[in-house]
Amino acid sequence: DESRAKANLSFPHVGKQTSSAFDFLGEYGPQNVLDGRLSLAYRNAWTIALWGRNLTNNDDLLTANSGLIGHTVFIRPPISYGLEVTRKF
Repeated sequence: DESRAKANLSFPHVGKQTSSAFDFLGEYGPQNVLDGRLSLAYRNAWTIALWGRNLTNNDDLLTANSGLIGHTVFIRPPISYGLEVTRKF
């Protein structure tokens, strides 16, 4: 009965940055986001994991572009989470 547990956290930081000439906003940041995953494996066959992305629910502005018909703005996707069950054969 071999079981193992894992916990992974990711907290990348991106400092203030300047974008391209086609970007009407031109400056972004700083940005921080927290992602995580907890998993439990059993007998090297079954794994159950709970995961989450953007756990702090930041709505950072990622980039923006100007085009012929207007502006396009991209923001960080909202918090998401789930449960994952896998089985190896």
